[in-house]
Amino acid sequence: MGISYYFTDGSSRLAYYSYASQLLLVGLLAATLLFARLLGTALTVLPWLSFYLATRSQDGYFLMMTPLWPAAAATVPASSLAAA
Repeated sequence: MGISYYFTDGSSRLAYYSYASQLLLVGLLAATLLFARLLGTALTVLPWLSFYLATRSQDGYFLMMTPLWPAAAATVPASSLAAA
């Protein structure tokens, strides 16, 4: 939404950001199901990307998830991802 507001003079099509966010979330879920071993600990960060396109401010989501990323990266052993 910030791109539309700051770099263009606004847009009447802000609903497209919601559609893009939903499509990205579905794509990330599909990638999670298909490539769980390959993605590994990146799975803790990937769901946040769908909030990046949402029309709401993403800083709250980012700050809420930040403590979980190091915790998941530090505590999830690679052997558990190999069996995913």
